[in-house]
Amino acid sequence: MQPHIACTKATEAQLVTAAASCITSLASKAVETHGSCTLALSGGSSPRKLYNHLARKAVPASSGMPWQQTQLFWGDERCVPSGAPESNYRMAQKELFDRIVIPESNIHPMPHVTSNYAQAAERYGEELAAAFENRMRNDLPLFDIIILGLGPDGHTASLFPGDAMALSEKSAWVTEATAPEAMSPRHRLTLTLPVINNANAIVFYVPGKAKKVLAEEIMHGKRPLLPAGMVTPAEGTLHWFISS
Repeated sequence: MQPHIACTKATEAQLVTAAASCITSLASKAVETHGSCTLALSGGSSPRKLYNHLARKAVPASSGMPWQQTQLFWGDERCVPSGAPESNYRMAQKELFDRIVIPESNIHPMPHVTSNYAQAAERYGEELAAAFENRMRNDLPLFDIIILGLGPDGHTASLFPGDAMALSEKSAWVTEATAPEAMSPRHRLTLTLPVINNANAIVFYVPGKAKKVLAEEIMHGKRPLLPAGMVTPAEGTLHWFISS
């Protein structure tokens, strides 16, 4: 079964507003349906403006993000100390958490480790098992929303081309991953494809014209061997936000 795909193309300023409105709408609908929203955040530099936009309540207050009912997780993390500038958690804290009112118990960061990566992945898998005990589908955690970015090599989360072990993982919910030699840090933790593809909604946020062609090719199914092309939620919706 092919996923339902929705696509928005706009200038970067319009794109961030549209993506924030989509996420807010999806989150509000989840809360209305079952009382809470589970949201996995993307890392890297691309979503900074998106998180800042959500934090500033740029969407109307009457339809703003239901932060009190939202449980926040991560799609991936770089294996660095928690205070390191490369940390996906640190970026989200700076652009989002420090600007909103949200219970600390609603925030579920991946472990910050510089060794024992497999054990750290297993620990986060156990945290997901506890958090999603009553929100499962296909024996997998059922995220309401997963935000993803797109790398110029077609990677998404920390699933990289050529990392056969991470890309082929079928049983674990979280796995250690290895970035290409040119990228630092190389050691990562990431949600696996089965978990990502089980989500109700996946938001690919791809600002900037440099990735426009690649994003369109992936969206149209022309690059299925790239990690981002493997994101095909059979029971969910893909929301693409691409610069025009």
